[in-house]
Amino acid sequence: AVTGLGEAVVGLGFPSAVSSFTVALSAAATVTNTTMGVSFTIASGPAFPVTVDVLAGTVTDNSGANQIGAFSHSGSRAWMALGTGSNTISVSAGTATFRFNDAYV
Repeated sequence: AVTGLGEAVVGLGFPSAVSSFTVALSAAATVTNTTMGVSFTIASGPAFPVTVDVLAGTVTDNSGANQIGAFSHSGSRAWMALGTGSNTISVSAGTATFRFNDAYV
């Protein structure tokens, strides 16, 4: 589980010095947050690790090359979201490393 400690949903808004949300994948996989009903998939093909910057709307491989063509998402306009409290996360293969700032209003 991943725990959001803030008062708002992580994954909405824009990137800034105090607001960031990235997910780094070690392999082609689907990452699902069943608590929030959102998921995204990175298909095979890119050189891993691949980093999804949820707020900036970018997907890049280890060399910084654009990999948006390998990306798809469902469940929300947000590519991924974390609600306040415990969020149930599943990863279909490899690992997914979440890095984020909690959201406050």
